[in-house]
Amino acid sequence: MWELKVDREVNAGALDAELRKALGASYVGLSTGNGSCVVYLQGERDEATLKLAEAAIAAHDPTSLSPDQRAELRQDEARSRLGKKAFAAMSEAERDEALQVLLELHGLALPPELEG
Repeated sequence: MWELKVDREVNAGALDAELRKALGASYVGLSTGNGSCVVYLQGERDEATLKLAEAAIAAHDPTSLSPDQRAELRQDEARSRLGKKAFAAMSEAERDEALQVLLELHGLALPPELEG
C-alpha cells in the first residue's frame, strides 16, 4: 500500500466517491485533518495511478456533495418540512414526499410506472 498526501481542504465524502470512480480497485480510502488529505492506494506505486489520483484531487470541489450526502440533505430537509405531522393529515404531495424519503432511506425507488 502507498499514500498520496495533499495539503488542501476537501469534502471527504465527495472526494471518496470521486476517487472510487476514478481509481477503482487501486483506491483503498482516505483520511483528512489539519487542512490535508492522505489518499491510500494499493498495489505497486505507478505513474498512471498517481496521475489519475492527482487529477481527481485537483478537479475536486470541496463544496460539492456526494450522492449519499445529497440524499441525506434531501431527507433532512423533508423531515424538517414534514415534521411530526400524521401521515393521514398530510396532503397528497406531502405523502408522496414522505414515501420517497422512506424509499431512499432503504435504497429503494418507485418503479417507473408509479412515478409522476
